[in-house]
Amino acid sequence: MADPIAELRAEPDRLKRGLLLVALMGEAIDAEPIVVGGFAVEAWTRGGYTTADIDLVCHKREEALAWLDSVGFVARNRHRLHDELGLAVEIPGTYLDGASASRAGRGCPRGGARLGRQHAWSR
Repeated sequence: MADPIAELRAEPDRLKRGLLLVALMGEAIDAEPIVVGGFAVEAWTRGGYTTADIDLVCHKREEALAWLDSVGFVARNRHRLHDELGLAVEIPGTYLDGASASRAGRGCPRGGARLGRQHAWSR
């Protein structure tokens, strides 16, 4: 895709926009980042719980961070932020530790993202 940000801008729902971001990132770096933490809870509850950022684990962490930078996210402390999209991403680990993941994203373009079932990760 020439401009993933254009596709993200077109999605008005923040939860779906976040899941789409994770799917686009996975396609771009040929990996399956897994959503963990509060954003996973937000997706599982379909917005019944909300959080400020998207926590991911990804075995290609450095490539994922570089992709975020390349599409306009800005590093601030441990997060990558995109003010226009209203999204913040943190990748605190490279794999899940003692947890499982399932695919979620009904109604989300590109099939959504993998969601962790418990907040656990390792570097």
